[in-house]
Amino acid sequence: MSRSVVMSVCSFLAALCLLSLGVRSMAADTSGSQEADDNVLSAAIADIGPMAMKKWPDQYGWVRIEPGHPENGVEVGFTEGAAEKVSEIAESFPQPELLRPISVPLSHVALRAHIKEIAGDREAAKSGEGPLADLESPHFDLQSDVWSGKVEAIMPKVSQETRDVFERTYGDLVVVQEGGLGHPASCTSRKRCGKELRAGIAARNQPSFDTFKCSVGFTIMVAGEKQVLSAAHCSNLPYGSTGGALPSQHRYHGEVLPTEFGTVQAHYLYGGVDAERISVNAPFNANPWIYREDTDQQFPVESMGTWAEVAFGQTLCRAGQTTGRRCGYVTKKDYTPDRGGTDFIRFTACSEGGDSGGPVFNGTKAWGVFDGWIDSNDHDPHCGDGDAVHSYAGAINWALNKLGATLVYAP
Repeated sequence: MSRSVVMSVCSFLAALCLLSLGVRSMAADTSGSQEADDNVLSAAIADIGPMAMKKWPDQYGWVRIEPGHPENGVEVGFTEGAAEKVSEIAESFPQPELLRPISVPLSHVALRAHIKEIAGDREAAKSGEGPLADLESPHFDLQSDVWSGKVEAIMPKVSQETRDVFERTYGDLVVVQEGGLGHPASCTSRKRCGKELRAGIAARNQPSFDTFKCSVGFTIMVAGEKQVLSAAHCSNLPYGSTGGALPSQHRYHGEVLPTEFGTVQAHYLYGGVDAERISVNAPFNANPWIYREDTDQQFPVESMGTWAEVAFGQTLCRAGQTTGRRCGYVTKKDYTPDRGGTDFIRFTACSEGGDSGGPVFNGTKAWGVFDGWIDSNDHDPHCGDGDAVHSYAGAINWALNKLGATLVYAP
């Protein structure tokens, strides 16, 4: 049918024609973009956790998807009334048929409270005090098993005496397991990007080209000035350090002098945050990009996720000077390393020393600041040798809040 005929029909049957053209337009808009559908679904999944936590804080457990395949179903756990609550969530979910109610023994709030209590007992034991003072070694990591409602204490060696101490103190709440401890990543080699800074490249803490430590994180804005993130432990700060500028802490990058690109302006190493912000001095520039691969050096940062939005099983990637870009899926949201801190995000990507401070992301969305690696109990983590090395990171929204910064997005 010619366009003139269509217009003629429209002049007499406007409502019918507009309906017809609207249907044709809708078909054209939705027929070609599976990626757009995936983005809508991912955004909706990210909204479930914060909404459920706000509405049912004492019953909400977690959101879980099959790693890399949210279209296969979305499990939403509650301690009671799971079916009714998920039915209410489904009213605003774009594909309600994907939602599956799951019953869980403890809410995430309750599990986090238990971990906080045990972490306090752990710190007291390091001074020979508290209910865990009789442990052979008071060094262990903590995380929850949200499916069983247990807290997991992870340490390199476990004796029967150690198990007895935990059982006397916490009953059957804690499961003691052998495994590697989490360690902040440390010094190693780096990539060089001239004066155009971006997330995922090297940031060394000494002028010497032979001394390397940590990686550049996301570009941020503070009082109208662009700065960059990295990890606070890159400044060799003890856990519990929070405060302003560290004038003696310079950061360097590049192949020719001058290589100093800035100094640490503020830091926060407490709770679920291990982050510092660094000034960027001319002739260096800070860009809202991620150095993902050698062939993909200007990947844009376009949005931000929060800790509350993280779903078990979702994919996260990290990038750093030592191992480049590595991806895995989320296994924990309350990982509590022995050196201190709570509610770090644990995911199955590998990492090595020197990657600290780099970006944690998925697609163009920023999720966190990379903090450290978790070895496979042999204290020799390497991404290339098949070891079960995991990574952990602090949520980006918490780091920005504590450092008084906002994230810079690509135009």
